[in-house]
Amino acid sequence: DVPSDMVVNMGIYDLRGRLVHELVNDMREQGRYEVTWNADQYSSGVYMIKMTAGSSVEVQKVMLVK
Repeated sequence: DVPSDMVVNMGIYDLRGRLVHELVNDMREQGRYEVTWNADQYSSGVYMIKMTAGSSVEVQKVMLVK
């Protein structure tokens, strides 16, 4: 959910903090969005998803199992 028009960044990071895939990096209008990560080329393991929207930052840990 984006509460107002703002720049949104969302990326996938490995446990060492390296950006492995950038999902979103642009201006988004207010509204609800759905983002899909095609992880076919990545190995199983734990990754962090970090989203920055304005001054708000959210981080979620995910486990990729193939």
